[in-house]
Amino acid sequence: MHPLKIAVAPTLLMVSCAAHALDSSPGDYAWLGDNTNVTVLYGQYQHSRTFSADGAGEVRNSEFESALGIFRSVYYKSIGGMRVSFQFFVPFGGFPTAKVGGIHQATAEGLGDLTLGSTFYPLASAELTGTTLGLSLFITTPTGNHDSSKVSLGDGGWAITPQIGLIQGLGGNFYLNAIVDVVWRESANEGVMKDSSEPAAQIQTYLTYKPSPGTSFSVGYSGRFGGERSLGNIYTGTKTRNDQLRLFADTFITPTLQAQGMIGRDIYTEGGFKTDAIIQVRLAKLF
Repeated sequence: MHPLKIAVAPTLLMVSCAAHALDSSPGDYAWLGDNTNVTVLYGQYQHSRTFSADGAGEVRNSEFESALGIFRSVYYKSIGGMRVSFQFFVPFGGFPTAKVGGIHQATAEGLGDLTLGSTFYPLASAELTGTTLGLSLFITTPTGNHDSSKVSLGDGGWAITPQIGLIQGLGGNFYLNAIVDVVWRESANEGVMKDSSEPAAQIQTYLTYKPSPGTSFSVGYSGRFGGERSLGNIYTGTKTRNDQLRLFADTFITPTLQAQGMIGRDIYTEGGFKTDAIIQVRLAKLF
């Protein structure tokens, strides 16, 4: 493998971690009612043993593990007849293993970047065949622990992500969830070279079945595209490109406390680590 591509492996991992922070779950775009507040805590583990650089193929003896948490809070409010929500979330955690081509990478762990977001709901319906549509804007701040020489939880620059979310009732207790977004990241100076990436898009879609009002099961797909990363004017061979399948199950333990579990696996990856397994648990408390 070209030495430059080994050298920028930490940059690749930063992108991977930052991108997962904007992942959505089935039902995330539901309108929960005026003056409702939801506090959410996520725990996520992922493991990878296959790394490939775009144009250079698989790099043997590579492995990556992350153990992350995310704290998130969302507030729903009607303002002048318009339904809106405001939220923030911040990841935290670390990397038990980070190795590329047999070379162990130094890590910078702790807190990740704080993201602020707001959603406007032109449509919101809880009917069995109703439609809910949300238009969101997220701003990610460079507040996390970042070190350009290490695998970092922070990305080191600002990012802006517009997102559109749809929940469509299909009847028979089936629902379609679809989420599309594009992220633009600020270029950063890494020593004498400029670290830049092309915009990256993500498509998420889930089919949900609700056997009862408080319990649901979902199967879905997440695809990420673009995000080619360069140091100076040289393409590093890393980018945001993968296809992932996911399974979800959630239920309300009490009328105001929901538990959710998710497992997933990449079925295709270019220019990065291929996730063998991702496991996520989530607790959501309504106030």
